[in-house]
Amino acid sequence: MTLNMKIITYWNIISRFTNPDTGEERDSIIAFSLSESYAKLICHLLNSEDDEPNRIHIYHKIENK
Repeated sequence: MTLNMKIITYWNIISRFTNPDTGEERDSIIAFSLSESYAKLICHLLNSEDDEPNRIHIYHKIENK
């Protein structure tokens, strides 16, 4: 049995790296969430680490119509 579902709204979790030499920013989608609160929590937890000072994590809402 195949179940077809269309996700209308979700949040991409993005890892943004800034090159310290050139200032160039590079974004990579690392995950997605169906809940804004979980996306916000994941980004907060990833940003609380100081391992990579040139990397931040953000979330962005995607709406399909």
